[in-house]
Amino acid sequence: MHRRAVFRRSGGEDFYLLNKIAKLGKIAQLNGDPIQLEPRTSSRVPFGTGPAVDKIMKLDSLSDFTSYDPEVFRDLAQLLRHFKTLWQYRTDSRAWLDRLPERMKTALLSLDIDSLVRHLQSQVHSKAAALTHIERWFDGFRTLKFIHHLQAHSFPQILFTEALLRANDILDNPLEPGDLVLGPNGIQFTKTGTPNRR
Repeated sequence: MHRRAVFRRSGGEDFYLLNKIAKLGKIAQLNGDPIQLEPRTSSRVPFGTGPAVDKIMKLDSLSDFTSYDPEVFRDLAQLLRHFKTLWQYRTDSRAWLDRLPERMKTALLSLDIDSLVRHLQSQVHSKAAALTHIERWFDGFRTLKFIHHLQAHSFPQILFTEALLRANDILDNPLEPGDLVLGPNGIQFTKTGTPNRR
């Protein structure tokens, strides 16, 4: 099936491709052993996995590595839940926004949430259709922009070991800083933490 062109990009091709494919249907998780991806350094592109791996490999210690503050993802989870109620507030989107913290409201306004609301008001006629449109509007690209807005204005990057400790409450098998090492292939876990499915 042909749908939209895949344009040449200077980096992040896998991200942009998946972002387009996700709008054509569901991306399923297959049963069986996961595919193990080997990280590799790259200076071919200005951003993406390759340059990020290269930056990590040049660190003297894992203690120098910074990452997202887990609070960013708490806000993201709250927003995804809140989106499920947008249809019932479609005629009063300000009331819907006012139920969110100010930092999240500002981030959504920077993404032009008003254009989404206008579309829901004029073109969408059921809650099911609204949820589909919201999911396509708040795609991977806008999700990343939302995360980066929170990072820039509310939750700056923190040391990875600190981020790990803050995020431990979402792991069934909490990790400690000593459970991570900076090995020849980047950051390696010395024990497995299983994400909590709650």
